[in-house]
Parts: sequence; structure tokens; C-alpha cells
Amino acid sequence: MTASGWRTAAKASAATVLAGSGAGTASWAAYRHLMGQAAAARGVIGRNIAKPPEADGVYTAGCAAPERWRMGSSADIHLMIFGDSTAAGVGCTVADEVPGVLLARGLAEETGQRIRLSTKAIAGATSKGLEGQVDAMFVAGPPPDAAVIFIGANDVTKKFSIPASAARLGDAVERLTAKGCVVAVGTCPDLGVVTAIPQPLRT
Repeated sequence: MTASGWRTAAKASAATVLAGSGAGTASWAAYRHLMGQAAAARGVIGRNIAKPPEADGVYTAGCAAPERWRMGSSADIHLMIFGDSTAAGVGCTVADEVPGVLLARGLAEETGQRIRLSTKAIAGATSKGLEGQVDAMFVAGPPPDAAVIFIGANDVTKKFSIPASAARLGDAVERLTAKGCVVAVGTCPDLGVVTAIPQPLRT
């Protein structure tokens, strides 16, 4: 079903369930209000189309810049980043601000090992996109030793249900851990600081 078809069906179903009930009418009004707020927030915030700084490569303790990964290069730990623009580093002006770089450098400093950083994250991604990102990882080569997933902000503005988003995230984590990958997850950021998102959606 297309996105428009899904929305039409969902609205029709909700309207049928809520019809004739005073409480239902209030709930439907609240739902429509939140829908409007989410749409307004997306319009105000917009989409940053700037390409994030190049971050991938092999990091070592104290290195000024990462080594470019080539066939035959070596690394002790392969760290892969999945998720949305937060994970990709959209909005960062230099590579050292990118979350993946901060993590890779930190690992290199703590362990003294060579850390390969690979980024699969895509700006605008939701939990629905995690499956494709993990699929792409399996096509590209062996799974990483460790993975970090940043996801959730776009699920909020697109009004995805929490249980459905959590299930999709869980599926991605299970696929990675089944291959021996250690996974850390950062879910929806603190939207309370994003003033473009009105109340009550912000909380």
C-alpha cells in the first residue's frame, strides 16, 4: 500500500472506531492536532541537504586524520554507524564533530588499536529504513565488530507508533547481534530543546 493509501485507510478506520463517542471525538481532535503540529514542524525545520563531512576511514590514537580504507588495509575493530542525519553528521562543519568520528577516536585512544569507521546512516531515515541499511551492510561485506544506531527523531515527526518503531529497531539489533556484532542504540533525541516543534508534540 502506498503512503497516501495507508494514511487514508488509517484515518477511515480511526473515524469508524471513534464515531459516536464524545471521548472518541476528543481523541480524534487531539490526533489531528498533533498531525498538524508535526507537519508544521517539518516545514519550519526543513531538510538540511548539505553533505556531512567525510568521516570514514581508519583511526589510530593521536592521528590528525584517518587513513583511507582500501582493499588490504588492516583494522583491529570495525565500527559501523546506522541511522538518520544525527548519525550521519548532518549539520557538522568539520569531521571531528561527527558522532562516528568522536566514537572512533575515543575507541582508538582507549584501546590503542586501529579503528575502522564505516557509516551507513542516511539523512531523513526512520526506523523503517534500518532494514535497508543493514541489508546494504551485509551486501558490502562481513558485519562489523561494533555498531551504533541513532534513530527516532524522524519517527516522531512522521507520527509512527512507538511499538512499531521499537519493533523495527529491535529487528535491526537482533540481525546485527546474531552475527556477533556488539550494538549500542541512541533513540529519539531530546526534542524539548527544538523550539520549532510546538507543545504538546515536543514533550
